[in-house]
Amino acid sequence: MMSNNRDMPAERFYATDGPMATKVFPCDARYYRECLTADRGAVTVWLASGDVEHVAGTWYLHVERVRGEENEGVVEIIYLGRVLRSYPAGTWTRWEEVEGADPFTF
Repeated sequence: MMSNNRDMPAERFYATDGPMATKVFPCDARYYRECLTADRGAVTVWLASGDVEHVAGTWYLHVERVRGEENEGVVEIIYLGRVLRSYPAGTWTRWEEVEGADPFTF
């Protein structure tokens, strides 16, 4: 949920842009959850600011899953070898790959 109060951390959601994803676009929590049911990969990054960003692959992805990698302190969200989103060293505190969700549990 987005917050207008900067004292409260914001939670942002992103999804990939198609079958040969080259970027991500902002989406709402409902669409992000729907992407998780497609089981095409997702990564959550906790930022040093306290905000949290979630990036998920959509059901359009057929070749591989979205994944995260850490390289020299930089967290990269990757699909087909292309960096879709990156977080420079010092801007994040932790990250993790997210498992798919059962469509019957939400």
